[in-house]
Amino acid sequence: MRLLGSKSLPDLRKIFDEENRVKDGWYPDKDTWPRGRFDEANLQFGEWNEVELSHAEILNVKLHWNKELGIPQDGMTVAEALKLDLVRAWIGTDTGKVFPESHIWLATAPLKNSSAVEYGFLKDHHGHPILLDGLHRLLAWAASDKQTTSAFIAGTLRKYAKIEDRIKITNLPSLDGFADVVLLFRHDEVILQIGNDRSKWRKLSPQWEEGFDLTDSGV
Repeated sequence: MRLLGSKSLPDLRKIFDEENRVKDGWYPDKDTWPRGRFDEANLQFGEWNEVELSHAEILNVKLHWNKELGIPQDGMTVAEALKLDLVRAWIGTDTGKVFPESHIWLATAPLKNSSAVEYGFLKDHHGHPILLDGLHRLLAWAASDKQTTSAFIAGTLRKYAKIEDRIKITNLPSLDGFADVVLLFRHDEVILQIGNDRSKWRKLSPQWEEGFDLTDSGV
């Protein structure tokens, strides 16, 4: 996962409107279902980030219940959904072949108190980003082996990071002169890794401050 930067919901709504004009020919008074989920996610999490996901990462996204494609009430990952007969049949149609470049919308956890009942049924969702919008695009791109997918994700990224997950940081002006800057997640620890020199690595608190040297930490 490559972190591209934090975003505000008003800015994201503008991008959503523009992408939908190209993708579906729909205007801001349409697509009320996803817009409702964005508002609920914003209320629940209060933060958004733009990220770039690999093909393996989109396969790990948890999908909510969808009768049209046969996704069960308790949900399933994209990788699991690609094995469904209804999904395979839809992908084989012209509708499932071409989608213009656009953002998938995700959250780090299921929505609470959502008016969309689908999120209340989700099971085995820990460690998976949760889909808010982009079901058909996500399935089509996963089936076509699309290597990178842009997404907006609500919530703190480290909440679903697994051991050894790495998020590359692309804009840290205070660290000019260092290369290969990443955040390394290990259990509940967050490591700021600067290059290959461990003497320059720092462990960060959950508040992203109070760094200290890891030279003798054995990390």
